[in-house]
Order: sequence, then C-alpha cells, then structure tokens
Amino acid sequence: MRLLRVYLTIFFFSIVFFLYLSELYLSYHIPKGNPQIKNLKDKAEKYKKITGNSFDLRTKVELYEDLKKKNNKVSLVVSPKNFLDRNIKLDTLALSGISDSETISCNENGYYQIYKSDRYGFNNPDQEWLSDKVKYLLLGDSFVHGSCVNRPNDISSLLRAKTKKTSINLGYVGNGPLIQLATLKEYLPQNVKNIIWFYYEENDLIDLSREIDNSILIKYLNNNNFSQNLKLKQDNIDKFLETNIKKNLNDIKLEGEYWKEYYSKKKVFLRFIRLDNLKRFIISIKEDKNITNEDEAIKNLEKILLSAKQIAKTNNSNLYFVYLSGFNRYSSFIPGQYEFLNNYPKIINMVNNLGISVIDIHDELFAREKYPLDYFPFSQYGHYNEKGYKKISEIIYEATK
Repeated sequence: MRLLRVYLTIFFFSIVFFLYLSELYLSYHIPKGNPQIKNLKDKAEKYKKITGNSFDLRTKVELYEDLKKKNNKVSLVVSPKNFLDRNIKLDTLALSGISDSETISCNENGYYQIYKSDRYGFNNPDQEWLSDKVKYLLLGDSFVHGSCVNRPNDISSLLRAKTKKTSINLGYVGNGPLIQLATLKEYLPQNVKNIIWFYYEENDLIDLSREIDNSILIKYLNNNNFSQNLKLKQDNIDKFLETNIKKNLNDIKLEGEYWKEYYSKKKVFLRFIRLDNLKRFIISIKEDKNITNEDEAIKNLEKILLSAKQIAKTNNSNLYFVYLSGFNRYSSFIPGQYEFLNNYPKIINMVNNLGISVIDIHDELFAREKYPLDYFPFSQYGHYNEKGYKKISEIIYEATK
C-alpha cells in the first residue's frame, strides 16, 4: 500500500512536471528567424534603437482623447461585422467608416495607424475619387485596410506610388467575402482597370459563415440589382458610427488597458500558473474545425466570386484573386494543426477553375523565405509590417502590369 502511494505520487508529479514543461515550451517557443519580442518594454527599446522614435504606449482611447483636444473630427475604426448579430436590427448596414475624419486604427509596430478618411469613410486620399480612370480597386479585410501601418506603406498607397496612377482602397477591418461583394456593388467607380480581390486564409471562411446569415448582406448575393445606395447615406452613416463609438468608448478603454498590462511580469506569471498557453494550444487544434462548414462556405465563396467576375466583365475590368497567408502557418510547429491549411488547395483550385487570375502570396513570397516571420511586427502574431506590405505590393504590381 505504501509503495502504491509512492508510485501514485511520482505519477502525479510527473504529470504536473510534463504539463508545466509543455507550458514553458509554448511560452517561449520561437520559430526560425528573428526572436519574438513579447515584452512591451523590450519592444519599445528595439523600436527606439531602430527608428530613434519612442514606442507609443498609449491605449487607443488615450490617443483618441488626446487628439480630440486638438481636432474634433477624430474617430475610431468600427468594423461592419460589429453589426451582423441577428439581434441588431438595422435599416442600413454601413460598410465603411466615418468620412473625412482622422481615423485611429491599431498599433503593432510601435506607432498607431492614423489616416484621414475619404468622403465614404475608406482609407484613401479623397482626391482619388475625382479620377476618371482607376488603375487598381482593392477589396479585402484589415490587411487591405492597411492595418497597422500608415500611408504610404499600405498596399494601395504603394501601388499608387509605383504606378503614379489612381488606386482606391475599399478594404476594411473585419470584412469577409460577402461584405467585399457588397462593397464592390456599392462603391465601384467607372473605368476600373484592375479589381484586386484579397482573401485571407485564417478567417475569411469563418467571416463568410456569419455574413451569409445577415438579412441585408444576403441580398447582394441573391439579387443582382440590390443596393442600399450607401453613397447617398454617408451623413447618416457618420452619425450612427459616432454614436456607436461614444456608447462603447468605456469598453474600448478597458480592452486597451487589458492589453497594456498583458505582457507585464505579473500577468505572464499568472498565465503560466494557469497553463493558459497549453489550454489555448489544445483548443486551437480543434476550434477552427468546428466553427464553420468549410465545404458549404467554399461553395458560397464560389458564388460570390462568380458574381464579382460578372461585375468585372460588365465593367471591362480585370479581376485578380490575391491569396494572403498568415502568421500561424509559419509559426506552428505541428503540421496540419490548422484546418485552413487543408482548405488552401481547395480554394486555389476553385478560383483557377473559375478562370480568375490567382496571385498566391504564400507561394510567391513566404514559401521562398528562410525566415517568413520577419514580415510580421517584431516576428509576432499580427498583420504584416511595412516590409511585408512592400513585398506584396511589388508582387501584385508585377502580376498586373
């Protein structure tokens, strides 16, 4: 009996040791390339060393309140997907942000993305809408929106600078394929040479599974003539979004303070004791397999792209499909951990079968790089950094010139 207790004690402590060893590994696992800099103080020091500038440690609300003291026309990015909940009843679903406003987005690189929005609330110099010929029209989510870099380092601005031609960015944070189709139908200008449709592998199908259930968005897919006439409703959209920001400002503030403390020594230690990384890892193996029916979502994506192809044909525009790969593909140390990797060949084959030109950023850029995480801020999870956006813009330019 005594020997059994000894064995059970050894077994118990062996399990505990294994769990915390796994947690330790997951906490400090570094994929090949530059070390990941997680501590905010270390980020600030590196940013100062490289740029000579101070890392902006303010929360989004602190910055918002500071800018409001100097300019009343300041806003925050509010994603259209925030209003897709079935319990939210709207007569009009906004697909953009507040117009003609200093707009605050995100900080992943040491500074906040801040841009002056155009007449429809998108991230463009407003004069782009005055051009009678458009070289590039971009559709996508936050990666196209320009998160988290400033002009001229987003993809659209880089293409504009490279070609000296008009480039209009209709991307917005949180967009999925159906919102992109709706945006194309609402805001398509005349004489567009190239429509560039971006697809982000980690969440576009998940986003689509929510969008397809929205009573307004589904009309864009099922009715070729449907429109909310959003260009004529921008004043109402501005008022609605301004009210939404004021209403949710305290929640945004609390979220900012949470992330500000996220990498403090105390918080890191508490997450280690709770085995947070191990729990998150176990959940991640299965979670995106259960979020959506991928086959059904891919069929809906096909319908959406067929509609976009018809719009391009009607307007004598070229349509390109840009496949964007993300951080998790290159940081994971378990092959096949993420379900979206299994969808990759399905998506590429489907688009090719539709006769739409594919620009595969994984194949054209990341698969050729020894250290792909160098294209992400501080080699951490997030959007691309300035270096990443520049490379992608060059690939698109070469494929479309």
